[in-house]
Amino acid sequence: MSPQSFPDSQRMAPKRALPTRSNKSGPEPNTVNGPSRRANNKAKATESIPNGSQALPNGKRRRAPSPNSSVRTKRLKHTPAQNQAPTQRLDIYVFGTNENGVLGLGPDVGPADITRPRLNPLLAADSVGVVQVAVGGMHCVALTHDNRILTWGVNDKGALGRDTAWDGGLVERREDGEEDSDHGEKINPKEATPGEVEMRDVPDGTVFTQVAAGDSASFALTREGDVYGWGTMLQTSEAKEGFLPGIARQAMPMRVPSLPPIAKVVLGSNHVVALTSSGHVYTWGHSHEQGQLGRRVGPHCNRPVLVPQKLSLRNIVDIGTGADHSFAIRKHGLVFGWGANNFGQTGVESSAGLDSATVFTPEVIKSLKGLGTVKQISGGNKHTLALTDQGDCFAWGQYDTSATGIDPSHLPPVGVGVDARGKPRMLKRPTRIPGLKTMCVATGGDHSIAISTGDQAFSWGFNCNRQTGHKGDDDVQTPTLIQSQAVPGKSLIWAGAGGNFSLLAGVPRSKG
Repeated sequence: MSPQSFPDSQRMAPKRALPTRSNKSGPEPNTVNGPSRRANNKAKATESIPNGSQALPNGKRRRAPSPNSSVRTKRLKHTPAQNQAPTQRLDIYVFGTNENGVLGLGPDVGPADITRPRLNPLLAADSVGVVQVAVGGMHCVALTHDNRILTWGVNDKGALGRDTAWDGGLVERREDGEEDSDHGEKINPKEATPGEVEMRDVPDGTVFTQVAAGDSASFALTREGDVYGWGTMLQTSEAKEGFLPGIARQAMPMRVPSLPPIAKVVLGSNHVVALTSSGHVYTWGHSHEQGQLGRRVGPHCNRPVLVPQKLSLRNIVDIGTGADHSFAIRKHGLVFGWGANNFGQTGVESSAGLDSATVFTPEVIKSLKGLGTVKQISGGNKHTLALTDQGDCFAWGQYDTSATGIDPSHLPPVGVGVDARGKPRMLKRPTRIPGLKTMCVATGGDHSIAISTGDQAFSWGFNCNRQTGHKGDDDVQTPTLIQSQAVPGKSLIWAGAGGNFSLLAGVPRSKG
């Protein structure tokens, strides 16, 4: 599968903070997933997949029907196919923090940082057959060759789409109110091990073609263009949860109504952008204050934001998101941006850098014109990368986290915002990262990864948890080759980045 067909739902952690994309978290209502670990800083994890010795939850498995299958469908039998799932089986490599089991390595691997890419044996290409992965702030979603959806990581708000209740995560509270545990921090084995999403309300015969992940929500696209989702999205200003009108949190996959056939879906921290097969764009979510939905929303108006609504854009061929900003690429390469712009992350210069800077409706990114045809665009917390058809990678947005990958000596003479001390703070205009030819880019909270045309991985940015794949915890200022003994003989074709962790996908290197 071509790299750009992997959705960049890789997100996002606040710099030098908890590995999520949101600086706030709401109250933790009682759920089947047990006590919250976001609130009390306890560790997390997931359920098993077939790897030769582990059983699936409830013994259930969802497979794609064969071409001659007579499987009944409740709603899909007269709907023409719109999308196709990738077929290339992938080896998945993980690195960065394993806090809360976000690397999916199982309960035997603790919450320590993994410095170099490590092959995840629970996602082996030959036995599991992952064909596509989406990375959220603190969880991951994977689609397999046999039509299963696997999840792992944090499940406090239902992002895994399955029951991960675990008694081992409970701690006793002493009379003085302090928590007491003789075992220290533990990882929930049901969250730390990739496990299959429960499909109780999904019609038989449904074939999935793509998955996507946000901070606390996950979505899956079907062959017919339907969208299923689970988890929740957070309204950051009031710390309220919302999935759809009347539903604060969805435990298992539920079809999103009122959508035409969808060709691609991507997520920001708490908002969704969907591209239709006819080139239109729909948005919804529970966080809209920074314009990430691309439409103005009045105060106290919760229902419209959680209902998908069409933007005025036409002839769109691809979409992308950052934490609180969004993008759309029109046919022939014209790019639109909207959302939070306090560091110029939308690429719209007019208001870039103001604390309250917001682009409420899609605007053309004029400074991208003439730089080549953009074929992929992806944002982090406050920075953005765009990849052109010539393999050039352009960066803009927050500069002082090193997430743009540009050395000070290569900064442009104009379009650079500085702080009170005169030091570069942001790039208001797309700036080419020198010496890098790329076929896939990924953006985490404050770090970035690029897969070069030579099938190698380069990374840069914030490195507090080794999420760049490099030793030490100093920021990596410019693109630096990721070294690992785990990937010889493999061609790397994709990268994904979460809050403080990262993934790579590889296939056997062709001979000759």
